[in-house]
Amino acid sequence: MITIKLKMKKLLVGSAMHLEFDGLRDLEYLLYNFPFICRLNCEICCNKNRKAPLSEMETLSKNELILIVEESARLGARVFGSMGLGEPLISPNFDLLVKTAHENGMIPYIFTTAFNLNEKMTEFLDENGTSLIIHLDSLQKQRYHEFYGGQGDLGTVLINIDRARKSYSGGTDRLSRLAINMVVRRKNVDEVQDIARFCGEDIAFVTNTLLDRTDHGYLSEDDIYDRTEIKTIPLGTTNNFCEYLDRGITIYGRNILVCPYSDIRIGRITDISDVAKQIGKASQFVRDFYIEHGNSRCFVRHPDCKEAEIRGNHD
Repeated sequence: MITIKLKMKKLLVGSAMHLEFDGLRDLEYLLYNFPFICRLNCEICCNKNRKAPLSEMETLSKNELILIVEESARLGARVFGSMGLGEPLISPNFDLLVKTAHENGMIPYIFTTAFNLNEKMTEFLDENGTSLIIHLDSLQKQRYHEFYGGQGDLGTVLINIDRARKSYSGGTDRLSRLAINMVVRRKNVDEVQDIARFCGEDIAFVTNTLLDRTDHGYLSEDDIYDRTEIKTIPLGTTNNFCEYLDRGITIYGRNILVCPYSDIRIGRITDISDVAKQIGKASQFVRDFYIEHGNSRCFVRHPDCKEAEIRGNHD
């Protein structure tokens, strides 16, 4: 096997290492989980228990959402992100929030499968300064089809990525607004180098482990490196701590969550003044947990994370 050493020549705009250039602020990320909508059935979906629709009482109005984005920008947040629930590109209010974030000087920072990244959407995202993190776990048509529950179409996704690649071309030598996030397990570790090559010089590339370390296909970061000789730094990480969590506020409905991938509630939004009150709460919750259970780069990947969930939620 021919191996390659991956040098992260491109940093994703809005990633923690990018924001660190100018010094990190107490609040950097406003992270919003759109109500769950997705046309795929990924075998590693982490939202199997989060698909029930929000009640009307739990749903923020369009005006409230706009005000929350504006208030977060006023408080210093530089990034509006959506990463934890479903496919945001097809969610109600997606265009509204991206546009509002951009108009308020924030970087829209969106995780997507790219299945719905058509020409119109690509133009809209480019015009609004969006960074795209595309979930791509295989370049093999049949394997991709299986990974996405028989509903994924690799051909469409590759066409959409190519279109975005052309639309997003240019910029600086160091920065990119496109990234590929590959979740590596035993089934696809043989493709890590192929996908790194696919990203080339213009797309940032990051590998991640499965969230569930009890999954029979789980490989640790060290396992992945041993097999591929490629080691990447997760997009949200600086100094071995997740800045999405440390310097972010995650909203789902009216609930404030520890992070986009956790169901632990640590607060609520009743009015706009509540946004400022949430700064630092997730960080404190997790740091207290780490004192007792030991540190981890990613809270939801911590082996004792389920114990924190069992303790209940904190309003």
